[in-house]
Amino acid sequence: MTTGAQQLAVLGCDQPLDVRRAMAAGALARGDLMLTPDTTGTDRPERPRQNRQLVIYTHLSDSALAGVENTRSSVLVAQVAGWCATATGPVVVRPVVDLGEHIEVPGYTPSSRLREQVLLTHPTCVFPGCSRPSRGCDLDHVIAWDDGGPTCSCNLVPECRFHHRLKTRGGWALHRVGHRLLVWTSPHGRTYTRHIG
Repeated sequence: MTTGAQQLAVLGCDQPLDVRRAMAAGALARGDLMLTPDTTGTDRPERPRQNRQLVIYTHLSDSALAGVENTRSSVLVAQVAGWCATATGPVVVRPVVDLGEHIEVPGYTPSSRLREQVLLTHPTCVFPGCSRPSRGCDLDHVIAWDDGGPTCSCNLVPECRFHHRLKTRGGWALHRVGHRLLVWTSPHGRTYTRHIG
């Protein structure tokens, strides 16, 4: 980060060193180009910039729809504009997914809208202590499809492949208690809970 902070200073940034280090860390995390001054006085890129898709979910409150001024809107608009300006891939604006709506589809496979709702509702694998992001997980029926479990909001959860296999073939059981509590039972009868939201 020190090298990136030094490069920012060479390029004219007059922020304190700690701020420039934070800026360099952000540039590194985003995959932005880091420039290395060479002896000829021109800058050359060390590595190409990675393409990343920017996905924006738009949310409007009742007051915004009624024309009531939102004092934070100018900050939000500026922030979104900044994200769009630095995007290295396509910018996608998706409609709002109501996380409280109950969606059910016929058949085993969830619709793209239902899948997105489940992923947004559960940001990680639902096994206690697992932090794998839900976008890298399988969607699993809490009550198995073969046992009459519906393909719906309240019966789908993301599980990483390992924990999905534990439930499917390893003797673990999963039960939902209300909307916010998942109870896992081990093959030895011990229970573990995971609170949602």
